[in-house]
Amino acid sequence: MKIFFRILAVIILSYLILMIPLTSENPVRLISTEQPFEWKSDTLWKKLETDFEHLHANHDTSTFTRLINYQNQTDSLLQVLIQNEKGLFSPAADSLLISFFNYSILIPFQPAYTDSLYARYKKIRIAVKEIQRLLPDDINTKRSIYKLLYGTRAAMEEIILQLPQKTDALVIFDSGNEDQSGINVHGLKIKSGDVLLSRGSASVSALIARASNFPGNFSHVALLHINESNKNISVIESHIEKGVAIADSTAYFKDKKQRILVLRKRTINDNMVPHKAASAMLEMLSKQNIPYDFSMDYNDADKMFCSEVASYAYSTQGIKLWSVPSGISHPGAVAWLNSFGVQNFSTQMPSDLEYDNEMMLIAEWYDRDLLWEDHVYNAAMDALYEQAKKGLSPEASCWLLPLARVLKGWSIIKNKMGNIGPIPEGMNATTALKNMWLTENHEDLVKHIKVSATEFQKSKGYLPPYWQLVKIANMHAAEKFSNK
Repeated sequence: MKIFFRILAVIILSYLILMIPLTSENPVRLISTEQPFEWKSDTLWKKLETDFEHLHANHDTSTFTRLINYQNQTDSLLQVLIQNEKGLFSPAADSLLISFFNYSILIPFQPAYTDSLYARYKKIRIAVKEIQRLLPDDINTKRSIYKLLYGTRAAMEEIILQLPQKTDALVIFDSGNEDQSGINVHGLKIKSGDVLLSRGSASVSALIARASNFPGNFSHVALLHINESNKNISVIESHIEKGVAIADSTAYFKDKKQRILVLRKRTINDNMVPHKAASAMLEMLSKQNIPYDFSMDYNDADKMFCSEVASYAYSTQGIKLWSVPSGISHPGAVAWLNSFGVQNFSTQMPSDLEYDNEMMLIAEWYDRDLLWEDHVYNAAMDALYEQAKKGLSPEASCWLLPLARVLKGWSIIKNKMGNIGPIPEGMNATTALKNMWLTENHEDLVKHIKVSATEFQKSKGYLPPYWQLVKIANMHAAEKFSNK
């Protein structure tokens, strides 16, 4: 009996020792003075929804005429931008976006014109990226580019979700796709050196996608390499769980993704530069193991986060991607990301590469059901960040800390043997528990948003647009964390 109590005492004492928290501050190394982008367009969003609700309730017979008028107006305003390189900084740019919004909300009532909306969506985005080449590579250009690229996508996606028929799409842009070399994958010709932006389905994916001062749609970056002799495709990417690794295209596309965007480096003198960049990254991986960089320091190549894989590869060819670094200034985003190990807040966020002057738009893919998930996940994270601004922070349960530390010890052993443990390399037990807290609270908020969205749809007859999802999310988050 004494032996039993001694063993029990040792277990209890060990448990209590493992409960002792460690001070694990992550000092901020690099801050951003850039201010978060603000639309300041609540009046416009409200007008668009009021117009849409009126159309839905009254089946206005004038929609065809209005659609043609807005279609022509959109075309005219786009020509103004194309003919004047400074047009992106003029009122015409805002007018074009508003015209496209007004044009978009009519499509669900004239669904035969869906393809015409797609066509103009593509034309606007291609034109904007071409005009960008003539503009200074600075934050003002980025703001103008962001409004039109993010804004037109947001409008398109709202309409896709409102259409009665399900539309899963691969949108191929003309820009940069004239050369027919490459390998056909899922209906698209890809090339060595192409960069894939994607959005995962985990809560941490929403955390990353919405953290930038230019909140975006993507949370992950991967670099393609195509072997010149056997045409084998390698996807090079950095994972939190295992650092920089190589997968084939089958494994990459099999992994659940809410969206994918294909970008291609502009080439002028040497068309082989993208392939050389990808090859340099592959060569580096053959010589050393590169762990994940939780601090998000793109100047340190000994560790790499996902964006750094692409930026480092191209830097070997003298090319700088993310020429305007991503800023993270939202106090909630800074506090939360810092608690997960991020120390550099002037960095390279996945979504921002879309607005980089060096990159051309090649194609994007989405699934409508996953698109809806993406919108709900974003709204939930936007609401959590607002709570973070008020002082809410991820928690690590002291009662679960001993178990997490045991799992971390087991993970270290597995890492030494070349395997992946339950807690990623570079992440400590406390951070793992904070990640669990984030996932549980984000998923709970997502569940409540979906219930309220269903009620909204029953009442209004259509899915709530994104700004309504954010209102719903903020309401549930305020209620959920009212006592925090």
